[in-house]
Amino acid sequence: MNKILIWSITAALAGFLFGFDTVVISGADKQLQLLWHSSDAFHGSVVMAMALWGTVVGAIFGGIPTNKIGRKKTLFWIGILYFVSAVGAAFANDPFVFAAFRFIGGLGVGASTIAAPAYVSEIAPADKRGRLVALYQFNIVLGILIAYVKYFKQDNVPETDENITGLTKVLYNKYYVDEAYDAIFVRSINGLSRFFRDYIETGLSALVFGLGKIANELAFQGKKLQTGSIGLYLFAFVLGLCAIVSYLFLAQ
Repeated sequence: MNKILIWSITAALAGFLFGFDTVVISGADKQLQLLWHSSDAFHGSVVMAMALWGTVVGAIFGGIPTNKIGRKKTLFWIGILYFVSAVGAAFANDPFVFAAFRFIGGLGVGASTIAAPAYVSEIAPADKRGRLVALYQFNIVLGILIAYVKYFKQDNVPETDENITGLTKVLYNKYYVDEAYDAIFVRSINGLSRFFRDYIETGLSALVFGLGKIANELAFQGKKLQTGSIGLYLFAFVLGLCAIVSYLFLAQ
């Protein structure tokens, strides 16, 4: 049972990386945008969100290798994707390379949502299967918590990082929970509102204006019928009279 627990925790670490990576990238949000001078749209939808796009793709197609080569081998290749993504993103010198390696990591994250719980459920005893599989979900939440703890703002944090050196400087940055909240929620809502303002509202205005023009034209034509187009009235009368006579003639 101890071996099964260790194996289950090891597989569930994919969930920890899932949760940690989802939050920790928010800490580098403003720095990356300033570094590469990217626009808000490109930065939000490509640089920051590329790992999430990869997660979606990995979750959709992750069942294919899981079924073909097995859960254990799939987890091994997921680990390779994590490693390649981490090293590539660390040495990336432009936003496109960075986004590409983030996408690779996202593929691993998405596939792990399929392979890790399936592997744990296979090796776990029936009476402990639910608790061991839940380790994956627990590790997702734990990863999010650890990332937020890292970004928790303290009063003694220096205003600049000039006096921070070595490994601490690599692990430390100046962005905390408020910046993460701004990146995840505030910017998304602002972008959505701008989209509605620039496209949806404009399209609705054009539609209403077009319908108004059509209604106005119909009213104008109706007014012509009411105020002097006697020829149209006469034509309609003759047409109706012919229809009645034809009906009476055919009825006989």
